Amino acid sequence: MTVNIIDRTDALADVPQQVAQAIVGEVETTSTVMRLGKRVPVSTKEANVPVLTSVPDAAWLTGDTGWKPTTQATWENVTLLAEEIACVVPVPDAVLDDASFDVWEMIKPLVSRAFARKIDAAVMFGHGGPASFGPGMVARATTATHVVAPTSDYAADLLSAAEAVSLTEHSVTGAVVRPGWQWTAARQRTGELVANPVGGDAFPLRLLGMGVATDPVYFDATQATAIVADWTSVLYGVRQDMTFQVFDSGVIQDEDGSIAYNLIQQDVSALRCVMRIGHVLATPVNAAGVAGVPVAIVDNA
Repeated sequence: MTVNIIDRTDALADVPQQVAQAIVGEVETTSTVMRLGKRVPVSTKEANVPVLTSVPDAAWLTGDTGWKPTTQATWENVTLLAEEIACVVPVPDAVLDDASFDVWEMIKPLVSRAFARKIDAAVMFGHGGPASFGPGMVARATTATHVVAPTSDYAADLLSAAEAVSLTEHSVTGAVVRPGWQWTAARQRTGELVANPVGGDAFPLRLLGMGVATDPVYFDATQATAIVADWTSVLYGVRQDMTFQVFDSGVIQDEDGSIAYNLIQQDVSALRCVMRIGHVLATPVNAAGVAGVPVAIVDNA
């Protein structure tokens, strides 16, 4: 029997538009990178993002007729490539026919979480991401020696990492900590660590004004305890040509060619979700003309 790869001509129906939009929205609110980072417009696979590479200077004048110096600011483009991330969700037809619950509403948070985990793993830790993403944020901070050795004072460790970012003349916009970090910090009775009074904020905690994001959807605690950054330099772009389609014919194959599901013979439908997202960590120069890495970490305990 000939085994065919599912293609667009086999599509049964599109996922309802409101569901597709909700999946996109939930990815952006679930992913730490997308919540804290800066979104840039991307209309094609490749986009150029201008990054400051030299800054203007000024000089004091001598006397009433002193010469005013000329100066300039320059920018260079960094390339952001929209890479594809996808998943296929097989659903038995019997489940789809069950009118006692909304199947799409059940699948939606699962797809959102899967996409968010992969994005955060790639951007923050360099796990499984495309080559165009470059090293993860933790690796970039390690290379720049922006690494704080952990101590028993969790709040002080986080502030030391913030200082490392500030010394590059980047503004710290927030921190993300490993799951459970907040409970250990709370046991220390850290007076400076308070609940964020602003409802709906990305940061449920604040440490001397610095937002602290807790319980991320993905965090590799073997690499770091916390990541502190100027998240406006963590750039990402999402293409608009996202596709969400359901198939009721064809087969789903593993990478080795073995058939995982035969949709016709097994009475299974499959939801295919594809998203295209690009990322680059910008390193604009500071007032001294030095390009510093705007990330620091607290090392793993």
